[in-house]
Amino acid sequence: MLRELIYSSIGLVLLAYALDYTIGFANDAREPERVEPRVPLIGHLLVMVSNSLRLIPLIQKASKTLSFPPFHKTPVQKISGGSAAGADLRDGPLMDEYGHSLRATLAPGPWLDEQNLRMGQGNATQVDALITDGKEDKIWLLEWVRHIVVQANSCGVFGKEHPFLDLEVEKAFWKLETHIPVHMASLDFLAKAIEPRRVIHKALLKYCAAPPADAARTLLERQRVLREAGMSLEDAARQETTMCMAMFGSTAPTLYWTIWELFSRPEVLAEVREEIGTRAVVSQKPGEEEKEAHDADADFLLDIAALKTRCPLLLSVF
Repeated sequence: MLRELIYSSIGLVLLAYALDYTIGFANDAREPERVEPRVPLIGHLLVMVSNSLRLIPLIQKASKTLSFPPFHKTPVQKISGGSAAGADLRDGPLMDEYGHSLRATLAPGPWLDEQNLRMGQGNATQVDALITDGKEDKIWLLEWVRHIVVQANSCGVFGKEHPFLDLEVEKAFWKLETHIPVHMASLDFLAKAIEPRRVIHKALLKYCAAPPADAARTLLERQRVLREAGMSLEDAARQETTMCMAMFGSTAPTLYWTIWELFSRPEVLAEVREEIGTRAVVSQKPGEEEKEAHDADADFLLDIAALKTRCPLLLSVF
């Protein structure tokens, strides 16, 4: 048994080296010389990822030695499913202009304030919907969190009449999000990502053909840059799929675990509530003082900036 195991191990090692050597024949002569890994096939993978808090900032600061657009082009094409002509536009100056539009429109200022205000209003609407006049009700936390993230963020970026008001489009997004890793690895043999992506594309195309007046500046500028670069309306609309991935994909699990961890600790929850109540974060609107604090019709103001500057415990929980 031991002899067979040794022979098998030797055979696997030799096969790995043979495959690694064979892959080298596919190198393009115009490309830089290939760096051979110490461990065949998987050597580079073993050392390419770092989870060290000390090293990550240094790696990020060294990013100027890498060209980002080639890495950006492939995943965008996989997620958006745009045409080859649209993808080729990313080889030109489009990426620099696109990145500039993102930085300019998402920087602190009136454009971002308007976007965040709509998002906050969307959040408030979803939370208010939980009020059941004392009747017991149960929700699936992850399902609700995903819903509120999609609806509130869409309200902020796309405006109040956004594509994800159609719950079928919202469901399609989470189906796509589930299957997109396999699809990006070209292993989606059953094409599970294709149909939900088609549903999203159809909704985005209808929306981008005539964006509403309250669409966020960042969306309008993204579309402007893409269209002026020569991209078709269909391809430009599809590009918003990648932004949806960025807006919803990581926000939902972050919010889910924040709520879970906070409400799993009654003592911490009580401290956070006290912190919010004593740091002038919430106040009644002017003219509402005569109404009782428990009056459901009383209007209150939530100071979003104060949540970041006056509530260190809440911020640390997040």
